[in-house]
Amino acid sequence: MDQVLIFQILKSAQGYLSVGDTANAWQHCSEVLNIDPNNVISLQMGAEIAAKENKNTLAVSILSQLLLNNEGDFNIHARLSILYLKIGNLSAAIKSFEKIVEYTPDNFSYITSFIDSTLLFSEAAFRCAKFLVLTALLTDPENK
Repeated sequence: MDQVLIFQILKSAQGYLSVGDTANAWQHCSEVLNIDPNNVISLQMGAEIAAKENKNTLAVSILSQLLLNNEGDFNIHARLSILYLKIGNLSAAIKSFEKIVEYTPDNFSYITSFIDSTLLFSEAAFRCAKFLVLTALLTDPENK
């Protein structure tokens, strides 16, 4: 199947997702994944769909598959850490936080904005955020 057709299928999936039709969006993503199991866009969209449907364990599984070929993508680690917090896996969330700091040690503004987003979840998120702040301060004491 050529890339133009895959693009068209993904565009349709995005259209369905934008109006909240997760069932049809998932169907289109699955169609692409049957052709190309490592299609980054389809995996990202599939994880987004799963998260919107509160299928957080499935979203973690999809993002973990995506991470196999994109280990250094701190955005995937950020999404994983939030999902781990949602399912109550604090140790996995902390490991993901550590990866964010590892891959963005000089990006204090990203780390602090990520902390702001995690504070919405729970006390566990607060503990993870505290870890991130301390790590960021140790990495960049001048807060650049």
